[in-house]
Amino acid sequence: MPYRTPENAGLESGSVRLSGQVCAGRGLASQHLATAPQELEHWLGAPPVAGTLNLVTNRPYRLNTKTAKVFDEDHKMVWPARAGDSPVLVYRWPGCPLHVFELISPVRLRDALGLADGDRLQVHLPAGHLARVSASAWVVWALLWGLRTGRYYRSLGSYPALAEGLGLRLGASQ
Repeated sequence: MPYRTPENAGLESGSVRLSGQVCAGRGLASQHLATAPQELEHWLGAPPVAGTLNLVTNRPYRLNTKTAKVFDEDHKMVWPARAGDSPVLVYRWPGCPLHVFELISPVRLRDALGLADGDRLQVHLPAGHLARVSASAWVVWALLWGLRTGRYYRSLGSYPALAEGLGLRLGASQ
């Protein structure tokens, strides 16, 4: 059975709505995604723009690896979704914190949707793309990121890398 959340009330069956805050990134996505331009274009239906739109939520969401489109020798994963009227791919990598979403799109979403840092955006995913976050993963996530969700992309010295590594070892990351 697909994982359901309270914010999905009123949505048609099979659709999940996630809400997060737009934030500036670190400029690394273009390098990460350069290994698979043809696959990304095929999955999007159009060439992706350079970079991603970074979105952070205030709670953890695990994406179902069984429904992922996998590339770069199984090290990177994307899931088809929608942001506004635009098709997007939600991008995650091994160790990605469960509150971080990077959106790949054929249009510059900041321009198309009039977004700025701090704005909220809803992303619609097929319900099968979400997997359950265990109680232990929730606790570890809360300890590592609970009060720092909006700071993942900001300069915190070595904390993001340390927390990503701990989260991966303790089952609280993608």
